[in-house]
Amino acid sequence: MINLELCQEMFDRVDKIAQLFRDRKLDNPHLVNEVLQELNGIYDYLNPLYLQAIVEEELYKAEQYIYHKENKEEKNTDTTAKKKADLEAEEYSKIRAKLEGYIKNIMTNITSCQSLIKTFEIQSNIK
Repeated sequence: MINLELCQEMFDRVDKIAQLFRDRKLDNPHLVNEVLQELNGIYDYLNPLYLQAIVEEELYKAEQYIYHKENKEEKNTDTTAKKKADLEAEEYSKIRAKLEGYIKNIMTNITSCQSLIKTFEIQSNIK
């Protein structure tokens, strides 16, 4: 299981960058370029962990489904076995969801940085 504490530094940095966007502090191309590079680096670090979390969650759910489906004492239907597996995989689901949220945030911020850089280029050509 992925230890999210190892990702906390990256999460904190993404949160600080999001605050820069909210506070409208990304007002020069040099800073935006630095932020873009940092976001790309964070994405490169977190995305493989996110993909790993997806696999771990699905594998755990499959294992639990098989366990509950084949457990003769419980006599579970497919639906019941699936629900039990989903409940038992809750911790894996939380990890995947947190990583997914940060990955989506990073991708949105990368797109925003690229748009800002384009805007700065257009403005400098007008002057």
